[in-house]
Amino acid sequence: MLDIRLADGTIESFPYAYLTRVRYTPGDVHLMRFGADEVRAEGRNLVRLRDAISEHRMRFIQEGTE
Repeated sequence: MLDIRLADGTIESFPYAYLTRVRYTPGDVHLMRFGADEVRAEGRNLVRLRDAISEHRMRFIQEGTE
């Protein structure tokens, strides 16, 4: 499972088995599709995140503050 941890304390978990598409766009936008659900991560230096997601090695993504 990949946990998406939001700043308000909410945690959404998505099973890697339903990860159907991963898209990294230069400019640091990362888009993941888990069946009908879509998760979008924006930030800096997300290339390593893309590599870890594609290898199913990332445990969670933490939402930060600006």
